[in-house]
Amino acid sequence: MIRIPEWLTACFEHREIIVQLTKRDLVAQYKSSRLGMMWAVIEPFSFMLLIAIVLDVGLQAGSHLNVPFVAFLLSGMSVYLVAAGVLEKGARLIIQYAFLLNKVNFRVSLLPLVAILSNTINHFLTLLPVVIILLYFKIFPNWFWFQTLYYLVCLLILLLGCTWFVSALCVIAPDFVNVVGIFTRFLLYLSPVFWDISVFPEWSHLIIMSNPFYYIIAGYRDSLLFHVGFWHHPWLTLYFWLFTGAMLVVGALVFRKFKPVFSDYV
Repeated sequence: MIRIPEWLTACFEHREIIVQLTKRDLVAQYKSSRLGMMWAVIEPFSFMLLIAIVLDVGLQAGSHLNVPFVAFLLSGMSVYLVAAGVLEKGARLIIQYAFLLNKVNFRVSLLPLVAILSNTINHFLTLLPVVIILLYFKIFPNWFWFQTLYYLVCLLILLLGCTWFVSALCVIAPDFVNVVGIFTRFLLYLSPVFWDISVFPEWSHLIIMSNPFYYIIAGYRDSLLFHVGFWHHPWLTLYFWLFTGAMLVVGALVFRKFKPVFSDYV
């Protein structure tokens, strides 16, 4: 299995390579457009805003909430876009960087950091217009906003395990790339991006909260909109970290199992 202390040491030793690969990934996304990285803000924000307007104005989706639905949706959607971006990029990660497989001095298990870091940068850029929208609705910054950093760390650690898992399987079984795409679409509707848990009967709440992304999306809203600390949900926090720990172990085991044969498939 991937030993975390050794892996963290390798992260530090290869930090320059990781940074260069992340820059390369970001440049590759926008090199053919004149606006460049401005699209990292324009594209996701316009998508989020369009959905918010359609659901709020057209379907009155947020009529039961105590906060503006646009603010409710954008705070949750910003988390989803990171998760979807990392998983979809992670599915093609080993194939994209196949030239690194035979590099003796580079640990291939570090590659998920490229997908995670590039999407995290996009996430911070996307949050800028989200904050402007919150200010427009007179939702002003307070100390709880810093709690989003905790939930972001939760998200990135969960995605690390997930990316080890999907990147390995997508090399061995290329059709799994399409499965990941389908999963990210299901994730949009199965996670509380568009809806609040209160609209569902109480018996279903435990089922809904078993989705680890619920913890993070609800946590972002608790931080930005409702001013609730994560310590108010001790059992949900414990469950999330147990699930995330298990995902890290499973992802590391799968990645290590198939790593010796990666070069035979790419």
